[in-house]
Amino acid sequence: MRQLAFATLLACALVACADRGSPVEPAVGAAAATPSAVGGPPAGIEESYVSTTCSFPMLVELSGKLKELPLPGGRLKVLFPAFSVTLTNLSTGEQQTISTTGSFHITALPNGNTEIVYTGRNTYDDPVARRFLLLIGRFREVFDPDFNPVEPLDGVGRMIDVCALLG
Repeated sequence: MRQLAFATLLACALVACADRGSPVEPAVGAAAATPSAVGGPPAGIEESYVSTTCSFPMLVELSGKLKELPLPGGRLKVLFPAFSVTLTNLSTGEQQTISTTGSFHITALPNGNTEIVYTGRNTYDDPVARRFLLLIGRFREVFDPDFNPVEPLDGVGRMIDVCALLG
């Protein structure tokens, strides 16, 4: 199965959904007992990875807090208060720190597809389409059960090309 972390390496989704096969599966094991669980405070997150989406390798450093809110009807809302992403072009050393205090809403649709709606400020790393974006506004996309795109990313707001920003 194609993972969300591969189909749309949304930097924040990588952290929020890394412990499950799909973004709508419930968290298991230790991840389910984190302070981010319903009723607790947001959990602190410090993660990093190297993205090869741009024409240069880019270090992506995630820092802030994350709160997962399971909702009725197979939905999950993930909030990122006080969250930022530091992006470094590893070829030139050019660096930008971006506030990404957004959220995303993941819904299992009746036909087996998964809808993801991004609101606020979110980074979006899509190695398949070779684009790393800063999304500001409200954007939506839909994936089939194997996480192949069914409806491409679309919405209202700004899409800023991070590769161009750091290239």
